[in-house]
Amino acid sequence: MKYVEFYDSRNGKKRKLGEIRLEKNRLMMSEDLAPRWDRGNSYSLLAAGGYEIMYEPEKILESLKREFTSPEFEASEVMER
Repeated sequence: MKYVEFYDSRNGKKRKLGEIRLEKNRLMMSEDLAPRWDRGNSYSLLAAGGYEIMYEPEKILESLKREFTSPEFEASEVMER
């Protein structure tokens, strides 16, 4: 399964906030990340990626690292387990 982890690294340490994973061709957000996820992030992610990624969950997953780079909400590379 492919996934991307989100971290808060403002204090010099990476504190895991949660993850978004690809399950059966659907993006699933972990319960610990959901309260921290700003709904506007979804719209800005789709707008930045354009229509070519809108309906392709794997491409959306791959784009997270480029879009979320702030110290308080930083995305990892796509990983697999």
